[in-house]
Amino acid sequence: MTSNYSNIGGGGVLVYNNGSLLGKGIILNFSGAGVNLAQDSTNISQYNITISDISGSSYSNSNLGSGQGVAAAQNGNNFTFRSILGTGSVAIQSGSTDITISGTIYSLANIGAGEGIYVTGSGPVYQVRSLVGLGGTSIVSGSNTISISSSVGATYTDHQDIITTEAVSGSDTPLASTLAAAPVSTGSVSLYFNGAFVSQGAGRNYTVSGQTITWLGSTGIAPRMEITDELVALYRSSP
Repeated sequence: MTSNYSNIGGGGVLVYNNGSLLGKGIILNFSGAGVNLAQDSTNISQYNITISDISGSSYSNSNLGSGQGVAAAQNGNNFTFRSILGTGSVAIQSGSTDITISGTIYSLANIGAGEGIYVTGSGPVYQVRSLVGLGGTSIVSGSNTISISSSVGATYTDHQDIITTEAVSGSDTPLASTLAAAPVSTGSVSLYFNGAFVSQGAGRNYTVSGQTITWLGSTGIAPRMEITDELVALYRSSP
């Protein structure tokens, strides 16, 4: 059996067998890039139309605006997008239909009735005033604390100690006779050897550490000391 096909009108088809009209069908027209049709007419009662893959179509993705782009590379019909990560106090949460970006805003404020150290600023930079000591006030910063002390109005005790001398010659010797109290500073100590002022410090006549006097007969210029010599110490101590 021989079947013949011929187009009619704007999309119809007539089917013949050995010149006799058997029937007519409809040609389905599809528009769009990359759409292909194939027909199967192995018998009169069956007419199949197969739509093939949309090969050859051209698609692309791109970023809009001037910010950081979410669209990344494209490999054929496979599109890739960058993930969104939160750093610091920024959190990213994904829902079924949305992505939520949230963050914590911190602020500083002065409390109490004194002078405030906080000036201004917004994260991540905040400005605070520095502490400066004036007059007899000193400020010392530690790893976790700031110490503020003042010597204004402080009272001291003046001392005049007679230091028992000993035989010292050519050596640096800590004297067994010590100061009666700890001086407020080594600079407040003055020594008089047989009535003459002697200088303090490395390479000089003596050094002071706590209440101990070291006579520098080796590394310094201290004179020879005998047990008959007189050594007087003047200094101040805290009450």
